[in-house]
Amino acid sequence: MNSKISVIIPVYQEESGILRRAIRSVCAQAGVSDVEVIVVDDGSRVPASEDVRGLTIPSHISLRILEQNNAGPGAARNKGLDGVGNDTRYVAFLDSDDEWTPDHLCRAVATLRRGYDFYFSNYFETGQQISAIERNKQIDIWSHPRITGLHDIHEYCGDFFSQQFMRPVTCTSTVVYRYTNFRGLRFSEKLIYACEDKFCWLQIAATKPRIAFSSRPECRAGRGANIYYGTKWGTAKALKVLYCNALYNKEVEKEYNLDDKLKAFNRRQLKGVRQNFVSSLLHVVMEGKKLDLRFVFYFFVKDPTSIFVLFLVASRIIARKIRSRNT
Repeated sequence: MNSKISVIIPVYQEESGILRRAIRSVCAQAGVSDVEVIVVDDGSRVPASEDVRGLTIPSHISLRILEQNNAGPGAARNKGLDGVGNDTRYVAFLDSDDEWTPDHLCRAVATLRRGYDFYFSNYFETGQQISAIERNKQIDIWSHPRITGLHDIHEYCGDFFSQQFMRPVTCTSTVVYRYTNFRGLRFSEKLIYACEDKFCWLQIAATKPRIAFSSRPECRAGRGANIYYGTKWGTAKALKVLYCNALYNKEVEKEYNLDDKLKAFNRRQLKGVRQNFVSSLLHVVMEGKKLDLRFVFYFFVKDPTSIFVLFLVASRIIARKIRSRNT
């Protein structure tokens, strides 16, 4: 049985050695015999070709490097997916600053061979010693039965679309799926700075596939560039992230026939994003920080209601300043 695995690694890094660690974790995978690594250099400041130079690759692993101008992680993963051959059975993703445990791929393949379509695992977030599932409690492990013969691997039971939408549990660097079932799957290239992976996994969830997950952490998130992860409020970067969050909320409601509960949740999320964007924008302006006006324009075009919120929040700030001067 063909079990070829294509591993897609998008790269945008500012420090050498980070990508090497990720690829070494792929090379250390036990129990798999046919692995193709597709590295997509997304205009990385440290070229991928330089970072992997001299790296010893086992004979059962092939390595290709594709290059493109910087276009974001979604576009980079899509270029990798475009390069996947017809002989690939499974696709896995790994961010260039993350590392797998040596058993990740063999556990994923053993699970998918049982007839499952989509696999993900628990993981350690950056700098954490407690796993993401334990810390964030997005999912009750014991409400999902263990799969006989597979240690700490569970069949997901329930509404995975709602799970992913309201309490996302899937880390992209742990995802492995049956490629033959999702050949046309692609990431949104409009969501450059955030949510491109959330939107992608919603596409899979909407098809109601058979899903399994490992409660055992199989990945550790690193400290690479990730230039928009954990972005501070009140910065120009935050405005770009919030723009993508708002676009995500708009696209989801346009793409899917959400029930009343999910629709209400989505609109609460959009309201929060709208308020954060406006307050961040005013903070950037008042602090005299550099501002990319394109994203301000794009945001207001996509969400005209935010213009009203902008005037409302600005008027409150002005009123407070007037009151403080008069006291």
